[in-house]
Amino acid sequence: MPKPSKPEIALVRSATIAARRLKEAFEGQRIYVSSIPLSIIPYVFLRKAFHVQEAVITLCKKQMASEAYALSRVLVEMFITLRWITNDNKNARAKEYGFFGAKRKEYWAKILQKYQPNNPASADAVKYVVKLYGQYAAKYSSSVFWSREKLKAMAQEIEKLDPSPRVPKDVLWDYEVPYSMASDHVHSTVAALDPLVPIQGATYAVSRVSEPKLISHAAFTATVWLFKIARRVDISRKLGIEADIDKALRPFAKLANS
Repeated sequence: MPKPSKPEIALVRSATIAARRLKEAFEGQRIYVSSIPLSIIPYVFLRKAFHVQEAVITLCKKQMASEAYALSRVLVEMFITLRWITNDNKNARAKEYGFFGAKRKEYWAKILQKYQPNNPASADAVKYVVKLYGQYAAKYSSSVFWSREKLKAMAQEIEKLDPSPRVPKDVLWDYEVPYSMASDHVHSTVAALDPLVPIQGATYAVSRVSEPKLISHAAFTATVWLFKIARRVDISRKLGIEADIDKALRPFAKLANS
């Protein structure tokens, strides 16, 4: 396996430390989450963001650059989604996101019935889901995506929650640049697979290529958008820990910009 470069190792290590300090900043607040969707969902997003960032960093350490970069896209999508939920009509959007679970339960019950029609549990599964979750599932026309708005439209919505001058008016750049760049690796387009083209005349081997720049992209994207999600949670839940978030990120940002 190719050895990672020193700058790449330093960035990955710094990303790990930044995430740990960010976690300490939030857990140090001793936050008690209420049962309403608008309280639950931001913290669910943040918890998932920590998990995904850690997974990306783990892949980076294993030198699985393309796979790490593909996974980092999850954090960009989560940020765009969370920003939209907390930007306007917050309670309605939070419920729309949360209750989509009912639609997915309905979908899987019907799939079970479709592919295992002779299974006695199939018909009962549909009846059970309809009885328990039918009123919520009926609110959605699609079982594929939870919102009537597509992700790009969410990114285009003008910022309403955060009046800070440093905050962009929308997050279309997030969608059209880092999200799109990582999408090549999610969908395995030829742009992502180009480094894996076998050398003509050489014996085929399932070898791993060294892509230090891509490792850096993955670590950078995962960590920066973890912090974007954290900032959104902070401002939407009025926690007042912006200074702590900035402090946790500062060493990583300095290294990434060097």
